[in-house]
Amino acid sequence: MDRYEASHGQDGFLERFQIAVYPDPIRQWSLIERKPDKEAFVRVLDLFEFLDAMEINENSPKVTTFSEAAQPIANEWRRRLELRLLSSEVGNVKKSYLSKYRSLMPSLSLIFEVMERHAIHEISLKNTTLAICWTEILESHMDKILCVSTAPESGAKLLLEKIKSGEIYEKQSVREIYRKAWRGLREPERTTQALSVLQRHGYIRQVKHGTGGQATELIYINPSLGGAP
Repeated sequence: MDRYEASHGQDGFLERFQIAVYPDPIRQWSLIERKPDKEAFVRVLDLFEFLDAMEINENSPKVTTFSEAAQPIANEWRRRLELRLLSSEVGNVKKSYLSKYRSLMPSLSLIFEVMERHAIHEISLKNTTLAICWTEILESHMDKILCVSTAPESGAKLLLEKIKSGEIYEKQSVREIYRKAWRGLREPERTTQALSVLQRHGYIRQVKHGTGGQATELIYINPSLGGAP
């Protein structure tokens, strides 16, 4: 979608946030009173001391592999991931995000291994499986984040198509566009957000006519799309 597509979406920024969560809203609150877990505190201190004392040789980096039991599990997970990346049923934005999981899962498995053993050996089946479970959890949160972050843009693309096809025309009221209830734009708020995106990129102008409760908001289409200014 020419200028609009070039300025929106896949710039690689969002995909960098591989460990991101979109928590459900808190509906209840309760006071929790319990003694500090001294054993856990000591384990955390030991972990930080181990990491602090670790010697890193950039000229001869340490190589860590999956254990004999873990390697087939990791291979199968990677095979399924690559098939999803080749599938036409997965959108390009999500594919960009999932492609980062090639390194995310091994990275998580190594982190879990260090956290558990305070040492760097081969990565166990337990921590490989745990890392795979975490990618599934993170993907569920990623789906929520993508839904929120791309909804206005998806709606804007749909409205731009409607403008080009003539289904949205010059000086049409925003209220009339609401009433079309196109897929993904059945809520007035989503239509408002999508129109705001188009206005921000210069495709339309929204102008109010009248005052008070009788005011009507009309859209004016950029002449490059075939409308009059």
